[in-house]
Amino acid sequence: MNVPTGAGTGAAVNADIATAITTPANPDLTVTIASGADISGASVGYDFVAGGFAAGQGDGAINLNNDGRVTGLSFGGVGVASAANSFTATNNGEVVGSVSATDFGGAVSVTNNGTVGGSVVGSGFGDVTLANGLAGEVGGSLVGQALDAANVSITNAGTVDGDLDGSATTGTVSIANSGDVAGSAFASTSEGAISVTNAASGRISGDVSAGSESGAITVANNGQVLGQTDAFSRNTTFTSTGPTTTVSGTTTTTQSSSSQQTVGGDIDGTYAGINGSLNFGAGNDGSITQVSGSNSTATVTGTVYGDIYSEASGSSFATQNVAVSTDSRDAAGTGSVVNSSNNTFNVASTGGTSTVNISGTVAPGDSGRNGDVTSRGDTASAVNINGGKVSGNVSSTSQGVAFNGAFTSEDTDTYDAGVFQGSTSVSGTQFNQARAGGDASVSLQGSSLVSGNVDVIGGASASAAIGSAAKVEQDVFVSTAVPTGPFAFTEGDASSTASSTRTTDAAGDGTQVDTSLFTVSAPAVAADAALDNAGRIDGDATVAAGFGNVTATIIGTVGGSVNASAFASTSSSGSTSEYSVNGGLNTLTSQTVIDSFADAGGQANVVIDTAAALQGKGVPSVAGNVFASGVGGASITVGSGSVIGDAAAGTGGNLFANSLGESSSDETVTTYAADGFTPATVASTFSTAAVGGAASVTNNGTVLGDVGVQGLTSASLVNNGDLGTGGNLFGVSALDAESTVTLTDTNPTNAGIRTLAATVAAMPVGGNASFTNSGNAFGDVELEGLTGSFTNNGILTGVTTLGGSVFSGSATVDATINTTNVAVTPIAAAQTYTVDQNGVSGGFNVTGAVSTQSEVASALSSLLSPAVPLDASQVDPAAFNLTVRGEAAIKTADIKATINLNNGSITLGDIDAQRDDSGAFLTDTTVNLNGAGFLGASELRLADATTPANFTPAATLPEDAEGLFSPTAVRVLGVNTVNKTGAGTFVVTGAEYVPADGSTPAGWTMDVGNLNVQAGELQLDVDGSDDAVFGIKGNINNDATLVLGRRAPTFVQTVGNSIVTPGPEAIKGIELYQQGNYTQTANGTTVVGVNPSLVRFGNLSVNDGGAAPEVLGPITGGVSVPYFTTPTNAGVFSIPSSVTVDGNLNLAGKVAVTVSKDSLYSTGDGYTLFTYTGTGNVTATAAPTLASQFVTFGLKHDATAKTVSIEATRNSYATGATNPNAASAAVGLDSALADVIARVKTDAAGGNGFASVTEIANAQDIANIAAGL
Repeated sequence: MNVPTGAGTGAAVNADIATAITTPANPDLTVTIASGADISGASVGYDFVAGGFAAGQGDGAINLNNDGRVTGLSFGGVGVASAANSFTATNNGEVVGSVSATDFGGAVSVTNNGTVGGSVVGSGFGDVTLANGLAGEVGGSLVGQALDAANVSITNAGTVDGDLDGSATTGTVSIANSGDVAGSAFASTSEGAISVTNAASGRISGDVSAGSESGAITVANNGQVLGQTDAFSRNTTFTSTGPTTTVSGTTTTTQSSSSQQTVGGDIDGTYAGINGSLNFGAGNDGSITQVSGSNSTATVTGTVYGDIYSEASGSSFATQNVAVSTDSRDAAGTGSVVNSSNNTFNVASTGGTSTVNISGTVAPGDSGRNGDVTSRGDTASAVNINGGKVSGNVSSTSQGVAFNGAFTSEDTDTYDAGVFQGSTSVSGTQFNQARAGGDASVSLQGSSLVSGNVDVIGGASASAAIGSAAKVEQDVFVSTAVPTGPFAFTEGDASSTASSTRTTDAAGDGTQVDTSLFTVSAPAVAADAALDNAGRIDGDATVAAGFGNVTATIIGTVGGSVNASAFASTSSSGSTSEYSVNGGLNTLTSQTVIDSFADAGGQANVVIDTAAALQGKGVPSVAGNVFASGVGGASITVGSGSVIGDAAAGTGGNLFANSLGESSSDETVTTYAADGFTPATVASTFSTAAVGGAASVTNNGTVLGDVGVQGLTSASLVNNGDLGTGGNLFGVSALDAESTVTLTDTNPTNAGIRTLAATVAAMPVGGNASFTNSGNAFGDVELEGLTGSFTNNGILTGVTTLGGSVFSGSATVDATINTTNVAVTPIAAAQTYTVDQNGVSGGFNVTGAVSTQSEVASALSSLLSPAVPLDASQVDPAAFNLTVRGEAAIKTADIKATINLNNGSITLGDIDAQRDDSGAFLTDTTVNLNGAGFLGASELRLADATTPANFTPAATLPEDAEGLFSPTAVRVLGVNTVNKTGAGTFVVTGAEYVPADGSTPAGWTMDVGNLNVQAGELQLDVDGSDDAVFGIKGNINNDATLVLGRRAPTFVQTVGNSIVTPGPEAIKGIELYQQGNYTQTANGTTVVGVNPSLVRFGNLSVNDGGAAPEVLGPITGGVSVPYFTTPTNAGVFSIPSSVTVDGNLNLAGKVAVTVSKDSLYSTGDGYTLFTYTGTGNVTATAAPTLASQFVTFGLKHDATAKTVSIEATRNSYATGATNPNAASAAVGLDSALADVIARVKTDAAGGNGFASVTEIANAQDIANIAAGL
C-alpha cells in the first residue's frame, strides 16, 4: 500500500494495512510513505501476534519505505522461527519516535538515512541488520537482537545519540561504527563470535563492551572511544553422572561423578586510535579489559588513557565418588562385612596465551588510572613493547594450578557364627599440588619507555629483554619463584597425607596408629628465569627461579642493584602417633615427629658487561650492589670498562656470589607412661649438612665496594681490574660444617630422677677457595676452605687472612638434677693453603686452628637450654688446654700454609701465623723467599725516580702503587720455616725487637722455627730506634749468602770514579739477637762491613775540567784531595754488625768483609761479630772484598769468652821491598805511618796531635801516599 503526500493519521494508515493483509488474506506487505506525507498520532505498523491475525495475513515479507514524516514505526512478527516472515525498512524521511521491528520469524533489516527521534530496534529469528547511514540521525539507540541462532549486524556511519546494542543467542554479533555515537557499544552472545569495529572517523563517547560465553571476539578501534573497552569470552560448563548403583554377587557399588570446564573464544583487540581522553577533566576512563577462557591478544598502536588488562585463564574441576559394600558372610554368619569409599577431585588450569603488543602509548590521561599494562595467561603471557610508552607498571604472569585430592575409608567387621569378633577401620586423606603455568615474558625494544615497574612471573619460564634504546624508570622483577595455589607458601610441588588405622576386638581392645606427612619436592619443570638488559633500568633488577637457573645479563645500565637468586627448598614434616585401645578408649603410647629441610635450586649467573658506547659517561653499569645466589652454583662476571657502584653518591659497589645452603633432618621419638600423658623418654636425632655448588666472581672492570664469594664445592675471586676504593673486604669461603646431634631425655617430667644425655659430632666440609689478583685490590682478603690458593700478580693494599675456625670433633653431655658432665674430643681437620705473591701486597695472617671454650659452650647451651644451663667453665676444662687471646681453646684444625714470596714481589706487612698466648705455634706455616724481592722496605722508590737509591737492591713500586704504600718494617711470627731459595737478593726489613717486660712477652722480629738461607742472598735490615735490634726466635741455617745489614752503594763520581771512589759499597750493619742456633755450612757466607782507622773527610774528586796552553795543547788534570780523619768524624762508611746467639754457633764457610778503598787500616781494626751462649765450632775464614799484601783480615774465636771477632793486621811495607834500600825506606814508612795514624786520631778526638799546619800537611801527605799503596 502507498501512503500519499499530505496529512494523515497513524490509525488510518494502520487500518489500511490491516485491510491490505486480510482482504483478501495476504502474507506479504509493502508500505510506501511518500515524501511530503505527514502521519500523526499512532505509530505506523501492526503486531501479528497481539493483533490476532490469522495465518497468511501479514506473516510473510514486510517491506517499508518512508520518505515522509511519521510519528513512529512499529511492527511485530510471528514470534517463532519462520524464514518467510522478514522485515525490511528504509527511512529516508523523518520518524519522530522510534523504529521497532521485533519478534520476526525471519531476517530483520532497518536502514536509516533520515532522522529517527527515538531508537531503532530490531529482533528476529533470522539475521538482524541495523544500519544508520552517513546522513542518518538517531536520537536514541540502535538495538539489534537475534533470536535463536541468528546473527546481528549494526552499522553506524551517521549520528547516534544513544548506544549501539547488539545481542544474539548463539549467533554472531557485528558492530561497525564510522560515525558519532554519544553512548556506548554493547555486543553479547552466548556462543557466537563478536566483532566491534570503530573506524578512524568513528567516535564512541561511552564504553565498548563485548561478551560471549565461548565465541571469538574481535575489537578494533581506529578512531576514538572515550570510555572503557571490555571484552569477555569465558564461561563454565557443567556435567554430572549418577549416582548409579550396581550389584555383583555380594558387592554393591555406588558411583557418581561431576565436572566443570572453563570455555571461551579467542579475543583479538587492536587499538590504533584513542581510548579515553587527555584533557579538560572529563573523567573518561579509556581502560581496556580482555578476559578469555582461551587466548587473548591486545595490540596498541594508538593511545590508551587508562589501564590495559589481558587475561587468558580457565580451569577444570572433576570429582568422582565410589562406595563399595561387600558382605562375605556365609549362611552360618561367619565372614566379614567391608564398606569402603574413595572420593577424588582434580583441579587444573586450562587457559591459553595472553599477549599485549604496544607500539603506541598507555598513559593516565583523564582516567584517574595509573596507565598500567597487565597480561595473565595460563599457558603463556607476553608483553611486547616496541617503541611504545607506558606510564604505569607492566606485568606479565603465566601461572596456573594443578591440585588434586582423595578421601578414602574402609571399615571391616568380622563375624564368627553371627557373633561380632572385631573391626578394622582405615581412613585417609591426600592432597597434591603440582607447579603449573607457562612462559611469561616482557620485551622492550626500540625507544620503549616504562615509567613504572616491570614484573614478569612465570610457571615454566620468565624472561625480560630490554633493548639498547629502551628504559624502565623503576624496578624490574623476573621470577619463576612466586608461590601460588592452595599451598601458597612454596614454589615446589607439595603433598599432604593423613591416615588412621584402628583395629579392635569385640571388647573394644586393640591399637590405633595415626600418621600425617607434608612434603615439598622439586617440580617436574624447574622453570628458568632470565633478564637481558641492554638499555636502562633506573631501579633494581631482580631475577629469581626457585628450582631453575637464573641469568642476568647487563650490557646496559642499572640505577639500583642486581639480584639473581636460584634458591628454594624441599621439606618433609610429619608425625606418627601410636595408641593402645582399651574398652574403646585410646591411650597414647608413643609419638614420632619428623622434620627435614633442604635448600635446593639451580644456578645463578650475572654478567655485567656494559656496551662500550655507554662507558665513560659518568653513569655506572650498576649503581647499587650485585648479588648472585644459587644452590647449583653462582657466578658474577664484570666486563672490562664496567663500573659497579656510584662513586658520586658513595653507594653500592658490593658483589656477593653465594652457592652455599643447608639441609637438616630432625626426628623425635617420645614414649609415654601408662597414663598416656606423661612422657617417659624423649629421644631426638638432629643432623645438618651443607648443600651447594661452585661460586665465583670475575672482575675485569671497576668494583667500588666489598666482594664476598661463598661456595660449597669451590669459591673463587679473580680480579683483573680494580676492586674497592680503600679499606674494603674481599672474602672467599668454601668452608662450612656438618653435624649430628642425639639427645635422650629420660623422665623429663620428674626432675629428681631425670637424666639427659646428648652427643654432638661435627666436621668441616667444603672445597677449594681461591683468590687471583692481576689488577688492583684496595682492601683486605679473607680466604677459607678445605684447601685454598692465593695468587697476586698485581697490587693488594691490605692484609690477607688464611683459614677459618670450624669445630671438628665430638662432645657428650650427661646431666642429672645436680650434675653436669661435658666431654669434648677434638679431631683436627685439615686445611691447606698456598700463596703465590708475585706483585705488591700487604701482609698475611694464618688463623682458624682453634675453637674456644665459650664457642663450644654456646653451641651446647642452645641445644640443652633451658633444661641444662651451661657455663663455659663447665665444658671439659681439661680438654681446653690452650689459651688464645685470653680464652680457653682447643685445637680443631690442622692448618698448613705455604706462603711463597716470589721473584719480584714486594710484601709490606707482617706474616703472622696463629699462636697461643704462650707463643706455641698452632699452624704449620712455611714462608719461601723465592728469588729476589722484599719483605718490608726501608725505602720505596717510584718507577720514574732518577736519584740514586740508599741501598741496593731497593724496592721500586709500579706506577699504579704510588701513594698507596709507605716504608714498612715487618714481623714474621708463628712461622715454622722460612726458606730463602733461588738466585737473587731478598731483603727482609724487620720491626725492632722488644724484650719481654714482666708478663708482656717479647716482641720478636721473627718468631720462626728455622730461617734457612738455601740459595741466593738474604739481606736483613731493621727499622726503629737508633739502637734497634733485629730479634729472631728460631734457628738460622745459612748455606748461601746472608748479609747482616744492607748493601749501601757509595757515591759515583762523575769523572774518575774508577780511581777515586771508596766503594763500590758499604755494609750498613745491624745488631742481631737470636734465640736459637746459628749454623753456617761450608757453602755459606756471612757478609759484614769493617771500618778503617782513618778515612778521608770527603771523597776524592777528579776535576771535571783541565787547562792547556793551546786548544790542542797537552791538558793538565787536577784532583781535590780531602784530608784523613776518623770514621766517626767523617761519617761512617760501614755500620758494624753483631750477632748475639742464645744458643750454639757452628760457623763454617766464610765471613765476607766489606772494606773501603782509599782508607787506612791498622792492626786491631775490627770488632766482635758473634757472641754465643752454647757450644761454638768455628772453621770459617775471613774474606775481604779488596786484596792487599799489607793489610789482612782474620777471625778470632775465643772459646772461653764465647766470641768470634774480625781483626785487621797491617803488615810491614818491607814485605814488598826488592832491595835493602827499599826495605829501609819501607821500615821508615811503617814507623811514620803509625805515628801519623796516632796523631790524626788524637787530633780528631780534640787532643794536641799537631803543632802547626805544616805538620798537618806533612802527616796528610804521608797518609795519602800510604793509602795509595
